[in-house]
Amino acid sequence: MMQITRSKIQYLPTTILILVGVLVWMFSFSGAATAFDFHADSAHGNNDPAPGYGVNRSGTGYSTGDCAHCHDTFDPSVCVVNETMLFVSPNDETLCFQCHKGAGSVQEGGIINYNYGGEKFGGGPNDFSNVCDAFGADASGGSSHDPAALLTWAETNHPEWGFTSSSNPCTICHNPHKDKENWQRPQDPTYTAIRRPSEHASNPGNLWGDDTGERMDSIWSAYRPPYYKSIGNDGYEPGGTPDHVGTKHPDYSTLCLDCHSEKSVNGRSGIDWRDELARPNDTWAPIHGEFPTNVQTNFHPEWWYGNPKLPWESANDYVLSCLDCHEPHGSSNPHMLRTTVNGVSGLTYDRDDNSSVQAWCDACHVLNTFTQEQEDFCRACHYIGSSIAEVYDNGEPFHFSFVAKPKCIDCHTHAPNITIGPHGDYEPDDDVCASCHRAAHT
Repeated sequence: MMQITRSKIQYLPTTILILVGVLVWMFSFSGAATAFDFHADSAHGNNDPAPGYGVNRSGTGYSTGDCAHCHDTFDPSVCVVNETMLFVSPNDETLCFQCHKGAGSVQEGGIINYNYGGEKFGGGPNDFSNVCDAFGADASGGSSHDPAALLTWAETNHPEWGFTSSSNPCTICHNPHKDKENWQRPQDPTYTAIRRPSEHASNPGNLWGDDTGERMDSIWSAYRPPYYKSIGNDGYEPGGTPDHVGTKHPDYSTLCLDCHSEKSVNGRSGIDWRDELARPNDTWAPIHGEFPTNVQTNFHPEWWYGNPKLPWESANDYVLSCLDCHEPHGSSNPHMLRTTVNGVSGLTYDRDDNSSVQAWCDACHVLNTFTQEQEDFCRACHYIGSSIAEVYDNGEPFHFSFVAKPKCIDCHTHAPNITIGPHGDYEPDDDVCASCHRAAHT
């Protein structure tokens, strides 16, 4: 139930009018008359058993889980100023960071948010202890989603999703009135904390991953999650589950592809993770995508990239979820790559340090002579006289002729072939090329 505490008589008439407005807004936002149930059943609204672990903004006097912690109807500086009476403007990306940060959090007792590769889900050391720091990773040499840029992208490219300049960026992937506290129950997908961006307007009450048809095993029956915490001793992700068929994993790939199947905010081509051409004719399918690599028919045989290690028994079950390799908010690595993968911790990724690249890939692949050096790997086929050679300059491939030479992965990620990258992303487009060549065209 929605709670209203610390009633103030002097504000009673205004409060009643405001509450009616909140009710109308919540019903229109959530659909059926379940908005109150949403909140009471959510991580933010939890107060049962008392005192609960829901929102509890310091100094307000409201009970734990009270709606007024966020929609402060009793604060005259808020109730007639900010949309939906939020104590911070709703389109301010710092709204959620008022609680979800380290020092200075207004949540009583603070909040810890574990990164996905960390101790609760992947079993590794925690890269960050809160979401605010994760989103700030790019400021310290890492990488993260840019909340403001994501909101602009969603509003511009998919107006049917219902996001506007007044939306909070976090609501692209989260429903603040229904998301569950998943870190205490990492093996229970019914406690999911995500929703699909494409369902923001069309199906706002639906969390993603809590239903059986919304999990990784429903996407591809051969999906196998990676090891948790260590190699072979502590179960599988998430959280050390003995389950090894993906029934505990929300289908992160479908959620991520709502946005990442199209050109991204930074200009990268869309990910073609779901290449649906039938085997064995499809020789160019993404090797990490929904349809696993067939070692007999793929143009580049699996052993060229390094055969998969356990827990993958063969190439036919080598299907990955996005979060098997990436963090959802931010990482100290570039490309939001995890620092713990398949039970191996302490991983870094530096494009200019080949040993760093090898160590990261070695968590899942048996490296061989073809995969030891990035340029050698590509030049094994892309050499002078080859029918698939690239443009040359003075007898050398053009892009290998610079003093500070680019890496193949700068344009093709760590591409298994020149056309499609590890996710199935296609030949780089002008935006990617312009990241280096813009000076020549301005």
